[in-house]
Amino acid sequence: MAEDEGKETSATRSALSFADWRRKIDELLLKNYMIDFEQAGADEEQLRRYWQADPDPEAEEFVQWFATKYDLTHVQEWGGWGSYPLKTFSR
Repeated sequence: MAEDEGKETSATRSALSFADWRRKIDELLLKNYMIDFEQAGADEEQLRRYWQADPDPEAEEFVQWFATKYDLTHVQEWGGWGSYPLKTFSR
């Protein structure tokens, strides 16, 4: 049962709004690829099209598909700099 914790299912997905689903996508991309959806070069309209095309898209499956399609390198493959994404600071 502990394996299933944090995993999104059809039942939990149904309750997620587009905004919540988008936040989940960003969380997963940041955690696994240290990049969010916009940094990947996509935009809100594109993500909304994916959301509307699949009546029950699971965030984990979408992120895997997106990462494969755009050849993203998983943080474990290159080592990364810890578990938190780098932030750009401006003055």
